[in-house]
Amino acid sequence: MSQVELNYLVFDDDIDAPNQYNNKINIDGCQVNPIVINPLDSYNVDTNEFEFEKFKTEVLEKSKGRNINLIITDWNIIPDNKDGFVGIKGWDIIEKALEIKDKWKSKTFLI
Repeated sequence: MSQVELNYLVFDDDIDAPNQYNNKINIDGCQVNPIVINPLDSYNVDTNEFEFEKFKTEVLEKSKGRNINLIITDWNIIPDNKDGFVGIKGWDIIEKALEIKDKWKSKTFLI
């Protein structure tokens, strides 16, 4: 009997997140595949900007050919700063994800 494949798109700024999701999510009869993306990788410290195109490229590359069943995001992703950056919260990540693929609007989100 083959297992049902579940692909979770996970946005988390914790460097240990891949290990946490790979080791702690187990569902009998399912192969759980967390696709972990760290939004901090798309924040440019020098320009004090979130580089959406870089973020979009990473999301598209890592999710290519996979049906996404669940989208998970941490709440506090990138804090605001005194230089005018307003920060990135969980709802910002969801908004950005929906800009990448409109069909994800029908998916379940977990913050």
